[in-house]
Amino acid sequence: MNNNVMNIIKGFPTPPKDYYKVYVRTCTYNQSVYIEDCLNGGAIQETDFPFVHHVIDDASTDGEQEIIKSWMNRECDEDNAKYYDNDVCTITIAKHRKNPNYTIVAYFLKRNMYNNPGKSLLYKPWQDVCLYFALCEGDDYWTSPKKLQKQYGLLEAHPEYSLCHHNHLILHDGRLTERNENIPHEQDLLSIAENNTVHTLTMFYRNIGQPVVPQDFPFKYPVYQFFMNLRLAEFGKIVYIDEPMAVYRVNEGGIFSMKSLRRQYTMSIGNVINMIDWYTKGKKRPDVVKVLKKKARIMSKSYMKIAKDNSSLSDFFYFARKSLRFWL
Repeated sequence: MNNNVMNIIKGFPTPPKDYYKVYVRTCTYNQSVYIEDCLNGGAIQETDFPFVHHVIDDASTDGEQEIIKSWMNRECDEDNAKYYDNDVCTITIAKHRKNPNYTIVAYFLKRNMYNNPGKSLLYKPWQDVCLYFALCEGDDYWTSPKKLQKQYGLLEAHPEYSLCHHNHLILHDGRLTERNENIPHEQDLLSIAENNTVHTLTMFYRNIGQPVVPQDFPFKYPVYQFFMNLRLAEFGKIVYIDEPMAVYRVNEGGIFSMKSLRRQYTMSIGNVINMIDWYTKGKKRPDVVKVLKKKARIMSKSYMKIAKDNSSLSDFFYFARKSLRFWL
């Protein structure tokens, strides 16, 4: 283990075994105006099991770390909180005053670790001892106190399912709207490759006993949530609860929307290329590869249309050239 890795985990706590049943992860950066909604969504959960909520603030510059600390001062048992510190970050571990099953572990990074694989070392030991995982980004939030309990109960009763997701509302320009989608109750690997219906803030999935994203596979691009859905579908079916239990916040000027059209294409198509590579060279599934190549062709055509509408012939031919591999 090199010194850089040792510095990341030096002096940090070892999680208790066989105690927390569900691990919830929130990675956040410069979401100070939203993060309290996310924290409250975790704290309101009514469960018959203890769960841990890891909130990893990636060295925000908008005061988010102070807002998280202020929330913890108000809502958590500060007298019995535990504190850790090293060169990478500080950690505060505290139980909620009113919800004895809710423990928050807040990581305050001292430098930004975006796309740094070493960041996963901060929470991997905690994931390893939990039966299930759930995700919620810092600008989204859960609204139903029964969300975790319902998903936990469903997967406990049905070992044939590996991932459970649910309906959610969309918040845009101050207005809440319902999703207008027809979501299947069950999906398998092939159907989720064709039509990904799972959103991050609704994910609740089984600990499959190995990394969801294979660590020894040479992915060409950063791996996003879409790949995780397919990967989990290798271990069981995906089940849907048609009940809105969370809110997805649409933010203008996000990381993706601020990129150039070519960069947006690379980010989108790179995710599909990762999956095509995995199901070609990793777990070989030519039927899945066929579906993914069709998806990539459709995506490429949509970008070509945008370029044409914008009278950008250079972008049009760029997308056309890049899409050739998906016709082979």
